Amino acid sequence: MGPVNRAPSDVPGDATAGAFAANSPTRSRVCRSSNQVSVRPPRRRPTTLRGPRPAEARVLVAFAGIVLVALGIIMAVTGFSAEFTRQLRMGWMSRGTQDLVVRLGQAGYVARALIVAGIGIAALDAVIT
Repeated sequence: MGPVNRAPSDVPGDATAGAFAANSPTRSRVCRSSNQVSVRPPRRRPTTLRGPRPAEARVLVAFAGIVLVALGIIMAVTGFSAEFTRQLRMGWMSRGTQDLVVRLGQAGYVARALIVAGIGIAALDAVIT
């Protein structure tokens, strides 16, 4: 910052300049160098985001892990029971192609279920250890 407009009593070396800065609403610090008086704003602490406390975070991660494991089980049951075939139009396919589509769909659902359940188990392991 450049020089500040000074009152007649704010000459460098005068005690009132320090008292003026100490009593200002911003509590700025006065720097005296050569014949200029400059006012610097006070240093502010860096703001940090405050997340949940460790105990709360563990509860959240445990809840997410349980939900993911349950979702994985539901997806595996859906895959094994072949409920997804209701959404497919297979009337134009031959019987062999229909069987192949159903088996590949089951394998895909079960693979996805294993991945989701594995992520849930990893989250529960993170809570425990």
